[in-house]
Amino acid sequence: MWAQLARFVLQLRKTLPILPATVKSKTLPPPFRTGSPFSILPPMRYLGIDYGEKRIGLALSDPEGIIAQPHGVYERRNLLADVRHLCLFAIEKNVEEVVLGLPLREDGSRGDSVAAVEGFLAALESHLVLPVHLIDERYTTKMAEGSLRDAGYDARSQRGIVDAVAAALLLQTYLEMLSS
Repeated sequence: MWAQLARFVLQLRKTLPILPATVKSKTLPPPFRTGSPFSILPPMRYLGIDYGEKRIGLALSDPEGIIAQPHGVYERRNLLADVRHLCLFAIEKNVEEVVLGLPLREDGSRGDSVAAVEGFLAALESHLVLPVHLIDERYTTKMAEGSLRDAGYDARSQRGIVDAVAAALLLQTYLEMLSS
């Protein structure tokens, strides 16, 4: 049922008129005016996912798709529950595209964890009607731990924060690739 709801919401977004943010219209009724507090469609965002064995780190972009911010961690249960949670989260946060980290080895080869991510990707794509992009996530966890250590956090005791920061780092990488 929730997959049907996601499809309905996306079809609705495609059929409603949307004006560019720079256009101010006085001829359209108030719900369609850009910048109006009564605007029907909220801004779209990007979702970054750092998929792990125990936790899924989540990050969201700002509405303009420029800056990625950690948004928390989801404790994994089983594949179907994880996918369901992420689909509902994507609808709730008005996600436009999803970026999923691909855990390649240091030499760029595919390891055992890549198969787990690809299984998750297949399940996610079968339930979510949004584009999902894979991006190399090598070193994101180490970079996240270093950033947290520099900020005065004990990264080892704050594993959830590390996963969310790693998701933000890989989402930020994707956003920078889009802007260049």
